[in-house]
Order: sequence, then C-alpha cells, then structure tokens
Amino acid sequence: MAKRMSRKAQVYLTKIKAASNEYDLKGIEITIKKDTALEWPEFMKLNSAIEEKRVGLRTDQESAKLKELVFFRAKTELDGYLMMKDGERYTKEETEHQRERFCSIYQIIEEAELEDEYDAWKQVNA
Repeated sequence: MAKRMSRKAQVYLTKIKAASNEYDLKGIEITIKKDTALEWPEFMKLNSAIEEKRVGLRTDQESAKLKELVFFRAKTELDGYLMMKDGERYTKEETEHQRERFCSIYQIIEEAELEDEYDAWKQVNA
C-alpha cells in the first residue's frame, strides 16, 4: 500500500502544478532540494512532478511560437493577396497564385480549429 504524502509535500505539489514559468518552477525546485524533512519517496515524486511541469511549460512556449508564426504568415499572405487584387500591375494568374498561398496557410488554421484565436490575434496585430 502506498504511503500518503505529507501535508508539506502536498503543498509543494500544488505549487508545482500552479507554476506558470520556468523561473517560478526553479525556485520551488531549489526549496524542495533544501528541505531535509521530506522523505525520499516524496522527494522523488516531487522531482518527477517538476520535470513533467517543465516539459509542459516548454511545450506551451513552443506551441505559442508556432501559432505566432502561422498567424503572421497567414496575415502576410492575405495582405499580399489584397494588395495584388487591388493593383493593376499583377496578372490574374499571379493574383490567383497569391490567393492560393493564403488559402493554404488558412487551411492549417482551420484544421487546427484556431480561427477564433487567429481573429483575436489579427485585432491585436492590425
């Protein structure tokens, strides 16, 4: 039968789960490593929780960077299409090719179900 975690270890676990960035997580990790009152199984469980949280934070950052990249590219392709559509110096084929470029990147946004986030991003980055 697994032994329950001490109240102190449960508090640490709650703080780990609530950490919103690597800096906060590192502070919690240092505090845990200095805490001599923790039993070894608790210490190991808390270290595992820290690593899981660290991976989660990195994944969130990478996802945000990827969204930013896709949203920026969609806006750039749309701006290019609108400029070409309203200009007289582009052929119909060139304009259609630019429209297809925008549609391709926007399809990714649709398939990821990010249309609302993209619309909000456009408002902020107009």
